[in-house]
Amino acid sequence: MSLREALLHVQRAVENYDGQDEEKHAILLGEIHKLQLAAEKPDESIMRLRWQFMATFAIRFAIEYGIVQTISAKLGEPVSAAELAQTSGAEELLIIRTMRLVTHDGVCDEVGHGIYAANDRTKFLTMPAILGGFTHVYDFGFKTVSMVPELIREQKLCQFPRSPEDRSPIQHVFGDTMFGVLSKDPRRKKIFDDYMEARRYSTEPKWFEIFPAGQKFAGELKAKSDEVQLVDVGGGKGHDIALFRQRFPDLAGRLILQDLPRTFSSLTEKPPGVELMEHDFFTEQPVKGARVYFLRSIMHDWADEECIKILGHIVAAMHPEKSRILIDDFVVPDTKVDWLTASLDMCMWLFFSGIERTMSQWQRLFDVVGLEVVDVWSTRLSRSNVVELQVRR
Repeated sequence: MSLREALLHVQRAVENYDGQDEEKHAILLGEIHKLQLAAEKPDESIMRLRWQFMATFAIRFAIEYGIVQTISAKLGEPVSAAELAQTSGAEELLIIRTMRLVTHDGVCDEVGHGIYAANDRTKFLTMPAILGGFTHVYDFGFKTVSMVPELIREQKLCQFPRSPEDRSPIQHVFGDTMFGVLSKDPRRKKIFDDYMEARRYSTEPKWFEIFPAGQKFAGELKAKSDEVQLVDVGGGKGHDIALFRQRFPDLAGRLILQDLPRTFSSLTEKPPGVELMEHDFFTEQPVKGARVYFLRSIMHDWADEECIKILGHIVAAMHPEKSRILIDDFVVPDTKVDWLTASLDMCMWLFFSGIERTMSQWQRLFDVVGLEVVDVWSTRLSRSNVVELQVRR
């Protein structure tokens, strides 16, 4: 595409964009990306890709020293590198050098030589969950990806470890799986838990807005019932099920949150109106005949063999007529995958030996355990899809 053609595409996207439609927003960003590629010479593109990791490092540096947190706390009031050196303990000159990249990428504003001010990106980054996410991904990601070339050279690279001799990239670097590392390191576990809370800040629709929960549960909204309406399998600290209860306070029946004991031990308060049940989803599902078994961002952590075990235990517990499984996860298109989805897919491989699946890859899992797809619910405003499943009849 020529530079002129790319510019015309951006102009059209701008004219069609009203600031509200998320699909048009995505199109605009896509066209801007194409414009940059059209404007760059090949050597400029490769140079940018070669060095772009430095920008991520600079932000991580500023997080670790508390620099961006201090700037954010000033609420837009300028703060100097000299002040930041006093509060952080970092050298003033090193702060100035690092902040050149931080401000270039718009994370903070440079309002003078060695003087910085917060903007909307600074405030967003310094929310605890977002800060935790950035720290978690950087700390595990950089060490892990740096060792992949060595694994390739030694012919030890493994996508889905199956035997004790197989080691995933993260096992090679950290000596354990992601979940193993987190279970042994309270500091990292706290950062990860903060990261998992990031969904609270997302403007994307919640699963019960993508899936027509109000319509599906309409008959139970005010009736009295002791049956289990929803089991949040591997639901962590219960952010999703708590939001569901908040949205449908009059829903009759029981809501159950399942996860491992170590997850519940760090809970500061139980989600209101929700029962806690310690459960390992690789073992028999103890709740029989629930209306819905809900799994959000679970399956992408695991390779097919493990997913088949997880689903198989749930299928064995399902009522053949009334029970459903809802999987809130990505359904990756076969072509033209956006950069974030592609990046998250690689992240799931590196961190968990997992995968973000295409529909055909999902279908292979469902066929093995005897599930059939009722519907795939999606929205233009969310990358996630909610796949509704029932026992094959």
